[in-house]
Amino acid sequence: GVNTTGNYVWANLTHYSTFAVAGTVTTTTTSTGGGGGTGGSGVSTSEPFDNIEDAERHEKSLTAGEPVTYTFTAPEHAISEIVVTGEANEYDIALRVEALKGTSKLVSASPPGTVYKNLNVWAGTKLIKEALIRFKVENSWVESNNIASGNLKMLRWESDKWVQLDTTQNTKDNSYTYYEAKTSGFSVFAIVGLKEGEVVPTETPKSTAVSTPAGETTPVTEETEKESPGFGAFSLISAMVLLAAFRIRSRERR
Repeated sequence: GVNTTGNYVWANLTHYSTFAVAGTVTTTTTSTGGGGGTGGSGVSTSEPFDNIEDAERHEKSLTAGEPVTYTFTAPEHAISEIVVTGEANEYDIALRVEALKGTSKLVSASPPGTVYKNLNVWAGTKLIKEALIRFKVENSWVESNNIASGNLKMLRWESDKWVQLDTTQNTKDNSYTYYEAKTSGFSVFAIVGLKEGEVVPTETPKSTAVSTPAGETTPVTEETEKESPGFGAFSLISAMVLLAAFRIRSRERR
């Protein structure tokens, strides 16, 4: 494994990596054995370095359909864990969290509400089925900004707008309130306190596309999956009716 903190690098003879960005950077690598899979690629940032307050990067191996937990310790970005479920077996998949000094330079609008943290999360793979981001918010910040704990949300920049992730409050102690948010991918994020009645669109669910006879694609959703068995049953009944009609006509001809 590899551990990198600031300008110091420790590495074994079989795996070596270096990483350098503005601010303090912590890097660890954890590889596990298992079945076949593909090797991970490096992860980089598109954020200008002068807007990055802190960055933390870790690597782990992913197993298709299995949740894998990445643990983060830097207090600047408020994220403690990211649980990733991959779509394929892959090893040495990097996950990088960035705490930003202000709104990301990669978006065209500031987040709605009162911003607690501006963040980026980048992954060394696109084969992400889903992820769970666990984070904490200082109680003193919530109280001083007069925000109801239920109005504390994590937002993600999706296409050309901010969308609200499914954010749940877990526990609370004397210093922090702990939350987790579900997402279907990684990009630019913000932890915000929304005003009463302030509406933000929700994240678009990730779907799998299937081909249609016309060559177009139709998203496979929970509703279409429920409808498919009914369609099959209807087709079977139709075939039985046609077969019965054919037999009746054959008898009449005789």
